[in-house]
Amino acid sequence: MTSMTLTLFETFLPKRPASREPLRAFRHLGGLASADGSATPALETLYADLAGNDVGLVISGHAFVDPAGRLGLQQLGAHDDALVPSLAGLARAVHDAGGKFALQISTWGPECGG
Repeated sequence: MTSMTLTLFETFLPKRPASREPLRAFRHLGGLASADGSATPALETLYADLAGNDVGLVISGHAFVDPAGRLGLQQLGAHDDALVPSLAGLARAVHDAGGKFALQISTWGPECGG
């Protein structure tokens, strides 16, 4: 493994397969999760379709980490271990279609308990 040192604001382009040039990312704004915050089949399909159409990185809509910080009824959740299988399903759908997946987590600041 080679070592590298980057300076502040230096551009770094990771190695990636030539078929994914240029790297395209898509950030979903949300609205397709279940009432409990779990991913739906429609969300898996959307993300897989994006990855299968040369979107190299699919970034989820922001997932709440505390129910008090939830912003919408169909917002993706990351607040309970029971949601891990549905989140893993999103990642698997994107990976199976050849893309990468990032889960964006968020909170509604002072409205959350903690």
